[in-house]
Amino acid sequence: MGGGAAIAAAAETPLARLEVSAGRTHGPSCLVEGDGLCRAVAHAPAEIRVTARDAAGSVNPRGGDRLSLALVSMPGSHVQMRAEVHDLCNGRYIVRYTPSASGPLQ
Repeated sequence: MGGGAAIAAAAETPLARLEVSAGRTHGPSCLVEGDGLCRAVAHAPAEIRVTARDAAGSVNPRGGDRLSLALVSMPGSHVQMRAEVHDLCNGRYIVRYTPSASGPLQ
């Protein structure tokens, strides 16, 4: 995942203005959630939500990251799926996929 710096928060005092910027998106720091992470129903859409974060845990408030995500079926189940990534342009992404068969994911 990659991305440029963006302003994440700002604070003003009578003497100064402090801006805290999110750094480059750091894959291990991103929040990944949703029912689609652990289960799916054959031929029914499943969804995963991704929030891009930098290494310090700050949310990257812009989109444009290139996501690389692996959805792997359990050994021997041979579930095929195609995923679509929707960039919400605010550091959040929706990943939707439809598996060819039911079964657990790892």
